[in-house]
Amino acid sequence: MTGQARSAARESIAQTVAVRRRRRRPIPVTVWLAVAVIGAAVAVAVLGDAITPYRFTAVSLTQRLLPPLFVPGGSSAHLLGTDALGRDVLSRLIVGLRASLGAGFGGVLVACALGTTVGLVAGYFRGTVENVLMLIADVKLALPGILLAIGVIAVLGSSSVVLVVVIGLGIWVGFARVVRSMVIRLRNEEFILAARCVGVRDPRIIVRHLLPNCVTPIIVLATLDIPTAITLEASLSFLGIGIQAPTPSLGNMIADGRAYLAINPWQSIVPALALIALTLSVSRVGDWFSSVLDPSSAAGTIR
Repeated sequence: MTGQARSAARESIAQTVAVRRRRRRPIPVTVWLAVAVIGAAVAVAVLGDAITPYRFTAVSLTQRLLPPLFVPGGSSAHLLGTDALGRDVLSRLIVGLRASLGAGFGGVLVACALGTTVGLVAGYFRGTVENVLMLIADVKLALPGILLAIGVIAVLGSSSVVLVVVIGLGIWVGFARVVRSMVIRLRNEEFILAARCVGVRDPRIIVRHLLPNCVTPIIVLATLDIPTAITLEASLSFLGIGIQAPTPSLGNMIADGRAYLAINPWQSIVPALALIALTLSVSRVGDWFSSVLDPSSAAGTIR
């Protein structure tokens, strides 16, 4: 065995040992807290109308702009207060979580499918195909995501499907670049060359041999992009071009309370805190997944 081969073998063993040690470590308390927050948000979003104290469209002008129960002047009938039309903030928050989570997770699925396909094709075929696809990716990077979203929604109109597609179009490039780099490294490995020698067609090589080896970085990137997708949805709804009234989302709930910040700031603070807690929790879980599943980051801890 040559010195270079020994060095490669030692590095491979070090990475394997590092990953196993990292996986045996106890899960940090912050990760458990983040998982609890995400689980609660998903459960609330799934149950939706079944657990709301009131209909999210129910108006009561005699109960308008009530603060939360834990603030002086609050009412036990509305635990998180009411908005300018007397609608229950807790009920709207529950329904808004469903809308925001659906748009965020749906957008990541669209980005994952589009970016992975582009990365597989560009990395495997190289040449002109790669240049054209990567040029499209570079053009996308040159365009601010919020401007692209505004342009697409202005042409196609605002709907849940359009919003999910817009979010996917805003974050697909990261998937394409990561998958492309993985495929470029793998396309000349022995198992790929052997598959070509026995006459396996290119689409089968891509789907059966290359794609499974890209699953781990795709999962890590997806968990890290979910907060970005949720924040993008909230930003679009805040600007009035995302989820439309009367359906609530975290973004349009924050926007609705802007005019009443001096009178009842909780109308915006409550959904803003929910958005912050959700995105921070997903980011924390994504960071933990990255440290566990990425061999290179784990290998760096071995001395």
